[in-house]
Amino acid sequence: MRIANDTSFGLSGAIFTANVERANSLASQVVMGSVWINTSSFTGQELPFGGVKRSGYSRELAGAGIKELVNQKMVLVAY
Repeated sequence: MRIANDTSFGLSGAIFTANVERANSLASQVVMGSVWINTSSFTGQELPFGGVKRSGYSRELAGAGIKELVNQKMVLVAY
């Protein structure tokens, strides 16, 4: 986790594993705007999008766009 978070950027990341419970735990620890579990770069107009650190501050699209000055994290699990 130290290596994953040791960056000036934080747009998105992906975790690939058979252990979805562990992946959810890791997703809560990583400093990224979006975290995909067992998939990558999946997005849609109904999902919030945005980053943290030097990748930006805020979200656009979906209901999170209304809270654009609040830093939230999106975690998506593909089964």
